[in-house]
Amino acid sequence: MDASRSRRTHGTPAPDGARVAGRALDLVAASGLGHLIARTVVVFTVRTPHTRKALDFDGAAAILADVGAGAVRLRYDRHLASTSTLDPGRLAHATRATAVRIAAEALGRAVGP
Repeated sequence: MDASRSRRTHGTPAPDGARVAGRALDLVAASGLGHLIARTVVVFTVRTPHTRKALDFDGAAAILADVGAGAVRLRYDRHLASTSTLDPGRLAHATRATAVRIAAEALGRAVGP
């Protein structure tokens, strides 16, 4: 884990997803690897198009930023929800743009300031 340049973790856009991400970061810090939190990007993935707003994403992102981690929201994508085999050509433009944002965030955290 320490050799990795960046860390990504995944959570659902619900209070439980934010709590799980927070607990995971607490475990990282408690294990003596707290310096890795600055390399971490939490991706909150929306799995259904009809999800009511259950998580204050901006609030969760601010809390994660306070401990040094980044956060990105990956909105619902019909192709991702309906298949286990990824075909990049079938992804929505917004999904591709978010994937680039996630990659850029992870790369930026990997090389650090």
